[in-house]
Amino acid sequence: MKVVVGPLTFEVLFSREKIKKESVENGRQGVMGQFSFGECEIHIDPDYPIQSQRETLIHEMLHAVFHHARIDWEKDKIDEERIVTRISPGLTDTLQRSPEAVDFITGRG
Repeated sequence: MKVVVGPLTFEVLFSREKIKKESVENGRQGVMGQFSFGECEIHIDPDYPIQSQRETLIHEMLHAVFHHARIDWEKDKIDEERIVTRISPGLTDTLQRSPEAVDFITGRG
């Protein structure tokens, strides 16, 4: 699966190896996904339930969109992770419950 954000195409990979490595290196637990701008990859942990994987994909897509928008989180004193975490479940639910809108946005409808 691919996700296109601006001029970049990100490969979506369902594998927990990279997530586990990053989690150990950064001392974080319970990480379900990883966005890598440099590698143009989004990693999703396939061991979680499908709904969690969907929300995680939206979560990581938001990181990619914000990165593309060049928002200066530190300068603007905004906590990116907190915002993405709070927005992604609602956005996932909205997209899932609005298939006609998703089709319209994607040009399928």
